[in-house]
Amino acid sequence: MASLVLGILSIVIPFVSFVLGPLAAIFGGISISQTGRDPSIGGRGMAIAGLVLGLIATAFWVIIFVIWMIWGLFFAVWSVS
Repeated sequence: MASLVLGILSIVIPFVSFVLGPLAAIFGGISISQTGRDPSIGGRGMAIAGLVLGLIATAFWVIIFVIWMIWGLFFAVWSVS
């Protein structure tokens, strides 16, 4: 349940996604392994959803960071020449 909530918050609140996204992915992975060991524990679908949302939010921020770095390097080169 925690991974789903963190995953949703990482999508809805963009400025804290770089923290909540990886946490959602970690908690989702832990929950999936626990539900795999003990099938009587429910919530496997919520754990998968939280894992996916966390990975999407994390990937989005990694892409934004890489674009920002390339953008900065591009303008740094232009300002020197």
